[in-house]
Amino acid sequence: MGDNENIENESIKYSTNDIERIFLERVRTLCSPAAMKSGVVCEWAFTYPNGKVEADVECAFCIDPENNDYGTGCTVCFEKIKSKLWKMCGAYSIITGEKL
Repeated sequence: MGDNENIENESIKYSTNDIERIFLERVRTLCSPAAMKSGVVCEWAFTYPNGKVEADVECAFCIDPENNDYGTGCTVCFEKIKSKLWKMCGAYSIITGEKL
């Protein structure tokens, strides 16, 4: 792949709606209450079109255990995952020239 192809691939853009769609289509999550302190641990896996899977873990802990809310913790974890999707999708497009 030449330098001109990389420049063209950098012009592929993603919107917030794209990231939401990709999250729903390509990300699997398994969230559970944290064992050691009040919060949520969320394992997640992203599947590329070629079948390669990349996995990671996100967590969200509250400062005051009295305010611990499982749903809010999951939402925080999902937002962290979506933040990582921006970078992963951009890298995928630069390498392949395709949009997810």
